[in-house]
Amino acid sequence: MENIFVDTNIIIDLLAKLELFYKDAQALFTLSDKKEIQLCILSLSFANAYYSIVKHHKDIDAKKYLAKFKVLVKVLPLEDKAIELALASNFNDF
Repeated sequence: MENIFVDTNIIIDLLAKLELFYKDAQALFTLSDKKEIQLCILSLSFANAYYSIVKHHKDIDAKKYLAKFKVLVKVLPLEDKAIELALASNFNDF
């Protein structure tokens, strides 16, 4: 099974149902639900997604969405080495 890293923005596209990218995000997470791919996210993505989603939904609803979402992904820890690599990279996005 292929592992695919998912950025926080894709999570927000799905859970906040942002019109421009929702269908693409939905298709990606559907593949994960069917066990055709393994989606991986950083633990920090949960906190970031929560704060973005709670702007559109009640706190309790945001937590429900994230609880349902969690079964679709593998949560990776954010460790010192990853932060060091991000700081040293040439990518514009941290």
